[in-house]
Amino acid sequence: MREHSGARSHVSKHALAKCDTAASAILRTLDANFTTRQRWERTNRDEWGFAMVATLLVVVILGVLATIVLTLQSPSTTSGTGATTPPGTTSTLPQTVGSGADLAARVACESDYLSITTALSAYRTLNGAWPSPGTSWATSSTRGGPFLQVWPSEQRYFSITWNGNFLSVVPAHGVVSRSNAGTSSPKTGCFAA
Repeated sequence: MREHSGARSHVSKHALAKCDTAASAILRTLDANFTTRQRWERTNRDEWGFAMVATLLVVVILGVLATIVLTLQSPSTTSGTGATTPPGTTSTLPQTVGSGADLAARVACESDYLSITTALSAYRTLNGAWPSPGTSWATSSTRGGPFLQVWPSEQRYFSITWNGNFLSVVPAHGVVSRSNAGTSSPKTGCFAA
């Protein structure tokens, strides 16, 4: 019996040693796999960062090359002063001094009309009604004013009047416009200034 129980203990020790060896092998394999995975993730992350930087660099270089090619292929225009104007830019310089003055007068008239329209709206908002005819309501300090420092006009080209109901642009030469800055065809108001 003793032999039999000794064989049993011998088998048990032997089986235990095999299990221990198998468990160690499994742990070594798992550790190796884990280490390899960490190394692969680190390498993959580094390569991904490098790939992003390389892609960005390629895009920048292509953008610079495209700009150079497009600049060389499109002819630039030169104005009479010798200055170069970028392609696609239009110049609206007046052909004569007179046409430049007319353009300036029209723009000033439209700007003044807008300023008076804004002052009228502010007056009505504060007082609940439109102001009385004339220009004094805009520059006086009564009833929430002054709404304008001075009543705008350029007597040589235009004047703007308020009759209590509507604003009129009276050009020095041309047709009066009522309740608007004027029209370009037929030329009225600021467009006739």
